[in-house]
This record gives sequence, C-alpha cells and structure tokens, in this order.
Amino acid sequence: MSDANHYYATGVVERDAEMKTLPNGNIVTNFLLRINDTVTTRDSQFEITNVVKVLAWGGLAERTRDVAKVGERLCIHGRIRVSEWEGKCGHKHYSYEIILTKIKTFEQWAASLPSPAPPTLYPEPET
Repeated sequence: MSDANHYYATGVVERDAEMKTLPNGNIVTNFLLRINDTVTTRDSQFEITNVVKVLAWGGLAERTRDVAKVGERLCIHGRIRVSEWEGKCGHKHYSYEIILTKIKTFEQWAASLPSPAPPTLYPEPET
C-alpha cells in the first residue's frame, strides 16, 4: 500500500512561470507560489509567508505558463517531491517542490463550487 502524497494550496504567484523544452523534448514550467498562513498563539497572532517552487510537465506545463502570472491568485493540487544533495562542505541540503497535477485561478475555482440551494418555501398553514 502506498502512502498518500497530496498537496493542496491557494496562494499568489510570486514569479511569472518560465517554460523550458528539455533536450529529450519534454516541456516543463516552473513558478513560485507565495502562501500566507496566520498563526495564533495564546498571546498573539502573526502571519508566516512560505514560498514554494511549483513544477508542471507536458500539456499542463503549457496551461500553467498561461495562467501563472505575478499577482494571480491560484488554487493548486499536486504532490511533494524532496530532493537531497551534499554541498561542497559536506552538509546535506534539501529542496521541496510541488509537482503540479491541477491548477485553477481562484475565480475558476470559486465558480466551480455548487451554488447554494434556494430557500424552501413552505405553504402557509390554512386557518
């Protein structure tokens, strides 16, 4: 049985998407997504900002290039990939990336939500 590796986030594009064609013909697009999170402690409340690198491959790479523009609010779904390497001084370094499987602008996502049902009107009781 494999573990679940799903990552969902909403955030704002920090850097425009860059698309590249690799020597083997594969297309990859990457961009940075800024995700703000509010942390509440017993005594205070503050905001933490995380910036994650997002990669898209193939046909999704082309769509991503078209929608991932600086300032655009996006909803993404993907999986986390961790890369590890050893630096010149012998220290281990880690890099975290999101491999994209779905992308929508915030407006597209909001429009896809089911609309609330209209209130049910009951007939008034006869007297």
